[in-house]
Amino acid sequence: MLKGKVALVTGSKSGIGLATAKIFAREGAKVAMADVDMAGLASAAKEVSQYGGEVLTIKMDISQEKEVEDGLQQILNKFGRLDYAVNNAGISGTFRPFAELTNEEFDQTINIDLRGTFLTMRAELKHFVSVGKGSIVNTSSLGSVVANPTMGPYIAAKSGVIGMTKSAAVDYADKNIRVNAVAPGVTYTGMTKSVLDGENELGNLAMSLIPMKRYAKPEEIAEVIVFLASEKASFVTGQTVVIDGGSSEGSK
Repeated sequence: MLKGKVALVTGSKSGIGLATAKIFAREGAKVAMADVDMAGLASAAKEVSQYGGEVLTIKMDISQEKEVEDGLQQILNKFGRLDYAVNNAGISGTFRPFAELTNEEFDQTINIDLRGTFLTMRAELKHFVSVGKGSIVNTSSLGSVVANPTMGPYIAAKSGVIGMTKSAAVDYADKNIRVNAVAPGVTYTGMTKSVLDGENELGNLAMSLIPMKRYAKPEEIAEVIVFLASEKASFVTGQTVVIDGGSSEGSK
């Protein structure tokens, strides 16, 4: 389906990012995998390369403008093109009631999850404008739709990602460039399994709020991301697809 195309996936050493990179590779695309953890990224790239096609690994701190721009140039130097960009990198940040947050805690999450997404989107959009086409998918969160306690900076950032997605989609809709987002619910990844496994208060609470009574698999989120990026979603832009097992509609 995607043979000859090139996809960038940030935050791709594990979880949803890694699953997305695998699906792009499986469908025939060349994949640029970006992350701050090069050791973890090298291991992840080996998994992706098993699906065939070329894989490029890039060290990229999305909060640093130069690293974002240098990373994009590496992709163009290696593959000569970029067709799809998935801005998935981010952090959960500090869990603390709003009034107890420090400036530094708030700024750290905003700088990575919101400003970092802005920096990557801006660089990608400039390129896509220059070639006359492109597709971007941003990773937001269910937290942008249904607020969770003690996650103020994260929810603010991920809500901002949806706002930027809508704005950019309208700005470039007549330029053959689409911009969409996904808002995953609780997803079982290497980062979350220590909390979700076994009997514990937080895990039990999370499960109780999901009508389907299970967590999402990274691959289930990734399949939607690749669909939105691809030409199969050619008339879809400015949308946020909530993938949450029904959580935003109410618990059962």
